[in-house]
Formats: sequence, structure tokens, C-alpha cells
Amino acid sequence: MNAAKTLVWVMSGMLLAGLAVLVVGLSLGWHQDSPPAISAQIEKKEFDLIDLGQPSGTVIEEISTSDGELAVVLSGGGLGPRILIVDTMSGAVRGEIITNSSDSALSKP
Repeated sequence: MNAAKTLVWVMSGMLLAGLAVLVVGLSLGWHQDSPPAISAQIEKKEFDLIDLGQPSGTVIEEISTSDGELAVVLSGGGLGPRILIVDTMSGAVRGEIITNSSDSALSKP
């Protein structure tokens, strides 16, 4: 009979200890995955204003992100459809893809 009582007390203690570990783990967020290591290396900067150097009347049609760059699809402003590649770290325009070869589009840097 003493062995059965001892076994009940040991098992009850183990259940309470397991429950305590579960509660502490959930409250500290042990169940959440850690963010990827690469995101810790990317320094986030905030910009008040980024000048894309486009004429007045230009419309942003779409924005996509990839590998620290933005692809900004533009139209209007007296130019044909175009895509600007913008570096997210510096805010600088790294390149421009144009779909027509008008003189005004080719003269842009």
C-alpha cells in the first residue's frame, strides 16, 4: 500500500512539474520559431522622401520586392511604361527598364 501511495505522489509531482514547464514555456514564447539569421543582418532604414526622378504625372502601377530591391512599375508622365529598380538600403535608383525607345525616355540617366 505504501508503494502505491508513493507512486501516486511521484506521478502527481511529475504532472505538476510538466504543467509548470508548459505554462512557463508558453508565456516566454518557447513555441515560436526564431527569425532567420539573414534578417538580423539587414539593417532597416527609414526614409522621409525618396525622389525617383520621374516627371510630374507619373503613376506607380505596382511595387514588388526581391533581395533588398524594389521593382517599381511606372506609367504616365509623358513617358512610356517603365520599371525602376530601387535599392532599399540607400533609396537610390539602381536601374531603369523602359519599354519604348522614345528620345525623352532615352535621355534620362
